[in-house]
Amino acid sequence: MAYVLWTKDLADDSLLSVGHKAWSLGRLARAGFKVPDGFVITADACTSFLEAGGLLKKIRNLLVVTDGKDKEKAQAISFQIQRLITASPFPKNLALDIAEGYQSLAVSTQEATSAQALLAAGDDAIVAVRPSPVVALPRIRRTFQSYLGIGTLDDLYAGVRSVWAQLHSAPAIMERNLLGYGHEEGMGILVQVMMPFDKTGHVRTEDVRDRQPGHAVISTVYGVGRHLPEAYERVIVDKRTEKVLLRRKGAQRHRFVRGRDGRMVRQDIPQPVLAAPTLLDRDLRLLLDAMQRIEETWHQPCYLRFGISHGKLYILSVRRMVMP
Repeated sequence: MAYVLWTKDLADDSLLSVGHKAWSLGRLARAGFKVPDGFVITADACTSFLEAGGLLKKIRNLLVVTDGKDKEKAQAISFQIQRLITASPFPKNLALDIAEGYQSLAVSTQEATSAQALLAAGDDAIVAVRPSPVVALPRIRRTFQSYLGIGTLDDLYAGVRSVWAQLHSAPAIMERNLLGYGHEEGMGILVQVMMPFDKTGHVRTEDVRDRQPGHAVISTVYGVGRHLPEAYERVIVDKRTEKVLLRRKGAQRHRFVRGRDGRMVRQDIPQPVLAAPTLLDRDLRLLLDAMQRIEETWHQPCYLRFGISHGKLYILSVRRMVMP
């Protein structure tokens, strides 16, 4: 059984194996969009990990004593389960599959240098580890945490275990009980090269909040990572005419960029850069073209996250929007 699959090679029927986020990126890659190079550790790998360590039986026994309505009890059980998961070793075959995937990643911003070559020179790939849930849990979707700046194989193993442990957070335990779901599903994990993005942001391809059909809402910041809402420049554009209807500059004064060791480094933004629009005309054209193609692929408005590096647009995630 293959526990590691390349994002660009994911098949249409791989959803239950890799999770929603990874599956959608695979679909985008096959459609010709640029996505960060990476691979997926499958949900089957998660199940194998739990079974090999005898964890699955221990988790079942712990979960028997809660109905998910008692928050304090759910938190206590969650703590025990997560400690079991993060402290357990990987089965040898799974550890080897992850190591081989990690060492094969292309980590150059020009997408030409392999991590294997860098490892031979004494350097490691710098990657992000992102959760890709198989079962949608709407209330806690945003609570799943990604791990950025992973620069060693040991840190990658730790990041993978930490993501799987999030399946058994107290909110996850309570919501699965509320919805009548089981607790034994796995979770896919995206391992992606951390790109040196100049700008990142997100797009609602339809302005459903203000009920303006044909208008898209684009929010952009300099750098990468999480930013406060007021830092984003907000642009509303008419998708048909490509005319900018509103541009509200954000309050951003600094940015986070990837340092040499993969960690996020805070930098002040020069005043001339702050005075100019964050989203340039050429960026807008790239996004408008991507929006049209994504809506044609998904057949409805979408929410997407993007990054821009050296003038190239990368799609980081996409999901269908819930229409009112």
